[in-house]
Amino acid sequence: MTDTPGMTLTSQEFDEICKQNFEKVDSNSSGLIDLTEFTQLIKDMAHILRITPALEDEVGTLFARLDADKSGQISLEEFQVLVRELLTKQGWQIVG
Repeated sequence: MTDTPGMTLTSQEFDEICKQNFEKVDSNSSGLIDLTEFTQLIKDMAHILRITPALEDEVGTLFARLDADKSGQISLEEFQVLVRELLTKQGWQIVG
């Protein structure tokens, strides 16, 4: 993985980073995270990838958008959609 924003991640690197960090905050290992866990995960990912973090008031909106079934939880796959979108907006490329 590169250390500079605006660079490239392979799909494998992207998947590994998302999975490792998702699992760290998934306190009950259910494969789903709630808003509290999601908030911590967003902060962690912004720090790791050196991207601009979402503002606190944006986090709830992002979570609600991902939580299409309104269960109060999101999956790793749903989270990856968001991270891919955020990285792309900040100039990253995910290849492979």
